[in-house]
Amino acid sequence: MQRIPKWLYTPTRVKNSRKARTIRQAHKHKRGGAIIMVMLLTMILGAMAADLHNNTQVNLKLATNARDRLQAHFHARSAVQLELFFLRYTAMLDKTIGKFIPIPLADMSSFFVSSDTMKGLLKRDSLPDDDYLSDGEEEKEFGDFQGSFWIDEVVDENRKINIGGRNRVTMAIKKSCLNPIHLMLFSLIRDERYDILFENIGETRDPDRNRIEMIGNITDFTDTDDVINEVCTLTGIQSTPGSGPSEENRYRNLPYNAEYKSKNGPMLSVEELRLVPGVNDAFMRLFANNFTVWTDNLKIDLRHVNDQLLIGAIYAIMNRGPLPGDEERFTKFFEERNKTRILPPPLNNLSKDSLLLMMRTAELIPDLSNGREQLFFDATNGMFQFTDATKVYKISAVGRVGDTVSRMTVVWRDPSNGKQAGDVYYWRED
Repeated sequence: MQRIPKWLYTPTRVKNSRKARTIRQAHKHKRGGAIIMVMLLTMILGAMAADLHNNTQVNLKLATNARDRLQAHFHARSAVQLELFFLRYTAMLDKTIGKFIPIPLADMSSFFVSSDTMKGLLKRDSLPDDDYLSDGEEEKEFGDFQGSFWIDEVVDENRKINIGGRNRVTMAIKKSCLNPIHLMLFSLIRDERYDILFENIGETRDPDRNRIEMIGNITDFTDTDDVINEVCTLTGIQSTPGSGPSEENRYRNLPYNAEYKSKNGPMLSVEELRLVPGVNDAFMRLFANNFTVWTDNLKIDLRHVNDQLLIGAIYAIMNRGPLPGDEERFTKFFEERNKTRILPPPLNNLSKDSLLLMMRTAELIPDLSNGREQLFFDATNGMFQFTDATKVYKISAVGRVGDTVSRMTVVWRDPSNGKQAGDVYYWRED
């Protein structure tokens, strides 16, 4: 019989096997808890890092946008200041170059006042030595900046009809029942193609009557009385203070059940026309560009008005509405007008005599009876003028940096009133 080795049944072996079973049982109850804790901790730290990164990007974007807005703001202001610099010397240039250029120099400013033009004028082949630059500081040309600026539009407000109500017609005009503003407004909107616009407003559904009511509403919105203006120039009925229907009646049956009173004060913007009963979006699109509230007189500079307003002025001078054949007559009139533009100065400038001559040539016969000639062409109180006047300009300037755009609208009066810098009537930034 073979004898079993002693080491196979020693107590140490038995003891070690029991300890191994105990360890295995302990590991069996843990089931990978440490890995779950590590993964959970990793997820929390990752979320915190992502949130921190997102906040950093948002703050960086906000800072970038704020920087771009500030730069665009000063770009737009630079455009405004350059434009004002240009306009301040327009009167001086009109006395020299203006005699040979049959267009107003202010209309050319949108070409000259821009960042591209300034960079082109200020570009240099080499930079001078600047001793004040510190070590490592980069030398840059004047005009080397990020972004751009330009003048979007410059409008001479003296080419429009003043409906602001700041200026009152003289007592002589009131007594003679000839209001030049009413004549110009009616001449501007009396064309038959606008009948559809005036058929859908008012209670009468009569386009001619609604035109007269519209003119009366515009006047009533800015006058100081509470009586409906009868538009005596067109109807022959003169309003008497303290009698007649109240103008507030036209503000009681407005669309969307709106109720308010007329302003009885000067308009601060052409957009206030939307508060006048009967004025809608179609009316504003068609006629708003012909109105202003900024000029300090009733005169209109006919030399550079648009064709629509010039046609309205001619209808007012003729004292009649559109007739068959007027389209051909006005075509001939503008042909004659274009011929005068190529003549040497001062023959290329429109004047009272040249206007009346072109009208008669085109068979547009003027009616200058009953004081109408004085009403339109009088040097002091007339409606139309053909010489330099106190100009009021509406300037639209734009500054852009990347996708950020700053737009400034400024209404400025030239310094002919004695102030060297001129007057800023209005300032808005979008």
